Parts: sequence; C-alpha cells; structure tokens
Amino acid sequence: MPYRMYGSTYGSFNEFAEKSEAHNASKKAPNSVGHRTIAEDVPDLLVIWYELGLLAGVETPAIRALITLASIASDKDFMQTGRTLEKLGLGNLTKEEMSAKFTANNNV
Repeated sequence: MPYRMYGSTYGSFNEFAEKSEAHNASKKAPNSVGHRTIAEDVPDLLVIWYELGLLAGVETPAIRALITLASIASDKDFMQTGRTLEKLGLGNLTKEEMSAKFTANNNV
C-alpha cells in the first residue's frame, strides 16, 4: 500500500523518511550511528556539556537522554569514553574554580 504524504507517493514509511525532502533528504540527517554527529559530537560535546551542567547545578535531562540513546544505539558507553572534566584535568574543580579559570581577566 503506497503512503501518500506531502503530495508524493512512497512505497513505505521508511522510504518516506529516507527520501522526503521535507524530512531527511535536504537536512542531511545521520544515516547511521557511526555518523560524525553521533560518533564525535555526542562524546566530545554533549558529555562535557552534561558534566558542566552538573557542576553548575543546572539540570540537563535532554542532553543526558541524548547521550543515553546514542550510547544504546551505538553500543558504546559515551559517558565512559567521552570527553569528561576528569580527562581534561578539571575533575577536581569546584563551580567557582571552574568559573574563575575560564573568566576573562579584564586587567590584561
């Protein structure tokens, strides 16, 4: 049974998701869990943002959920393999120390 969506006919919902200009073809969404936006951005960006949020006392449930889902889909524990404060040598800093470390010195 063909699926009629957005003025086009697709043979299946999967075909619609893959080929629909409005939903995937023009947006270049990741087509595998090995795609750079998952394999690199999750461990290198989202993990550190999540940890910085924890340090600052800011809840980041959406970021944590994305990390969890990407970890499940790729069979990798990004919280273990990702860029963490500890791996950057910043794991023992308090919120105040972290802020001071990265605050511009206006006297320079």
